Amino acid sequence: MLVLVDQQYSTEVPAFGGSISEGVLGKPLLINPLLAVTDADRDLVDLMYAGLMRSDGNGNIIPELAASYEVSEDGRTYTFSLRNDALWHDGKPVTAADVVFTVETAKIPELRSPSRANWEGITATAVDDHTVQFSIQGKAYAPFITNTTLGILPKHVWEGVSAEQFLLREQNLEPIGAGPYKFDSFQVTNTGVVTSYALTAWDAFVPRRPYIRSLNIYFYNGPKELLAAYTSGKVDNILISPTNAPSELTGTPQLHELQIPKLFFVFYNQSKSPVLADPAVRNALDAATDRQALAQQAINGYGNPEADPVLLGRTITKSALTPEEILQKGGWVRAEDGSWQKKTKTGTLDLKFSLSTSNNDELVRTAELLTAQWKTYGIEATLEQFDLQGLQTARIRPREYEALLFGQVIGYQPDPYAFWHSSQRTEGGNNVSMYTSTTVDKLLENIRENITPEKRAEYLTQFANEFQKDKPALVLFQLNDIYLTRDHIQGVDIERVNLPSERFARVEDWFIETRKVWNVLIDE
Repeated sequence: MLVLVDQQYSTEVPAFGGSISEGVLGKPLLINPLLAVTDADRDLVDLMYAGLMRSDGNGNIIPELAASYEVSEDGRTYTFSLRNDALWHDGKPVTAADVVFTVETAKIPELRSPSRANWEGITATAVDDHTVQFSIQGKAYAPFITNTTLGILPKHVWEGVSAEQFLLREQNLEPIGAGPYKFDSFQVTNTGVVTSYALTAWDAFVPRRPYIRSLNIYFYNGPKELLAAYTSGKVDNILISPTNAPSELTGTPQLHELQIPKLFFVFYNQSKSPVLADPAVRNALDAATDRQALAQQAINGYGNPEADPVLLGRTITKSALTPEEILQKGGWVRAEDGSWQKKTKTGTLDLKFSLSTSNNDELVRTAELLTAQWKTYGIEATLEQFDLQGLQTARIRPREYEALLFGQVIGYQPDPYAFWHSSQRTEGGNNVSMYTSTTVDKLLENIRENITPEKRAEYLTQFANEFQKDKPALVLFQLNDIYLTRDHIQGVDIERVNLPSERFARVEDWFIETRKVWNVLIDE
């Protein structure tokens, strides 16, 4: 009878305890929110540091160190109230001075922080110990709230450290943060290569201590080694790309498909290629691209092949004409060997161009399938592969490419200004199509400056329409990642993240152990 009463009037809830192991690609170098550039760095930063705001793992941004915030009517002033119970891993309180110090440090040119551009033109002021105010110079910047997910540094640890010394501090490998897990230890080889990290739950993490007592992070050189560690049971969780995921994993109960706002494009450099400057060719390439087949074959179907340039959820409308009909209407003539030519005032054009990309697995596979699709219609594209650094230095920065296959992370609160505004065309900018449109420029400015969600959505739709009309680039598909976890790990609720490291967005909710509690004692 007691057992029956217990079953009827009690509920099983998460309990503190247990340990999990995570397999990660690459090696950590700088576990610092201002310096992190590798996926391994960012994973550890998300586990050990906290920002004013954070991702909730489902495409939204929620408070973390912040208790609340307010935005002025003109969208140029953000005032954050900090939680008064947040502590650093060394037990000292988190204050507004820490936030101001982090922002000002990020803006130091000599530090070369990847976050620097996000904070230029923004002034941070500590109103009191638990209130910080951000003032945006000039016009409003609607996506600003995403800036505040930056991990905050403890001023008392880093104050007085020069930019030159910043890279050499031991805290880049033994961090003191305010995140859900704190540094315990790490293991290195005889040559100094880090092989693993041991982290323990931070008791004072806000809003509460994580359920899982400890995390062990193991680092691997390549995807095959990573997958082998998972299949052998050495690690519990791994994040893996669709290209490297074996088909037999499909249907695994703990397979989480992470939607990341990363789009694959073919960017057209019309100034380098007269062929691609022809609207008929760009329209024909669009018609000749089978996105569904491309996504299925290149990334095993883990993605959205109908994505628009700002992820509005609309289906791309393709021309009712065939690629051949589009080219013929544009003045192109097909020769007996199947190639296309067009006579112009300056001579005869052959429908040929080069396609440059990185030797990344997804990109290479996509490029091979894409050029094969185009070849069916007599469109010749020669594939050029580079390592990522070589692609950046030899092709992207000097704009020495005709077409470029590359990814673009646009965020769930998109700010397409940096990727398509004409002011971003030159070396150092991200408008790699060198797209120029006065209509689009104005729309992009409106998107960036308007803080009203309805108006932003309206401008984003207008931008997507102009983009589809001009076709400065070919949108291929949105790429998803795969996160594999063990069945005994519960509470993993993630679906939409801006970066792979955000899979840890609600890590404090994960649990292994459980306990029974009388229903009357459970908060509604």
